[in-house]
Amino acid sequence: AGAARVQRVSNARPYPAEANIAALVTEQTPEAVAIEENGRRFSYRELNDTAARRAVWLRARGVGVGDRVALYMERSAELVTWL
Repeated sequence: AGAARVQRVSNARPYPAEANIAALVTEQTPEAVAIEENGRRFSYRELNDTAARRAVWLRARGVGVGDRVALYMERSAELVTWL
């Protein structure tokens, strides 16, 4: 039963091959809880908005598509926004 449901869900809506899964989830369920940390809940929209601000910040400093950026952080919701 579980495999059949996955098949139905995965075939429910075609999406472009270059689509970002996080963007698709954010588009479909922006207020759903993506991460919970220390009692604080972060929605997909919040994570996406924060990640977008970080991308702008990196681009302003010369980081381009395909460039590697090292992160030295503990596992956290903040870390997720940098990935």
